[in-house]
Amino acid sequence: MKISEVLKSEKVTVSMEVFPPKTDANFETVEKAVDGIIELSPSFISCTYGAGGGFSTVTLEVTPREAEILQLLAKGYLYKEIAEKLSIGNETVRTHVRHIYDKLHVRTRTEAVIKHLKGNR
Repeated sequence: MKISEVLKSEKVTVSMEVFPPKTDANFETVEKAVDGIIELSPSFISCTYGAGGGFSTVTLEVTPREAEILQLLAKGYLYKEIAEKLSIGNETVRTHVRHIYDKLHVRTRTEAVIKHLKGNR
C-alpha cells in the first residue's frame, strides 16, 4: 500500500519521519530510532533525505508490511519465523521479499537491509 492510500483510509493514521545524518558515520542512530519506531506500529515511516543539506535525493517507498519484513530480516529472522510472527504464509513472505528485492534492485537479504536503511545511497 502506498502512503497516499494509507492517508485515504478511514482509520487513524500515525506517521513517523526520520531525518538521517549527513554522513554514514552516525547511521547507527537512525537504525536505533527505526527499531523504536517500529514497536509503535505507525501507519508508515518516511525517511527524508535532502533536508538540512543532506546528500541523498532518493527516498525509497516500501509498504508498511515490507518495512516490517525488512526489520525482521535485519534481526536475522528466517522466512518461516517471519511468517509465524506476522501470521502469514511462507509464500506470502517470499512474495514480499521478491517485491522488496525488485524495488531496491538487490539480490540478497543483506543488500536489501543495508540499502533500505541507508535510503539507496
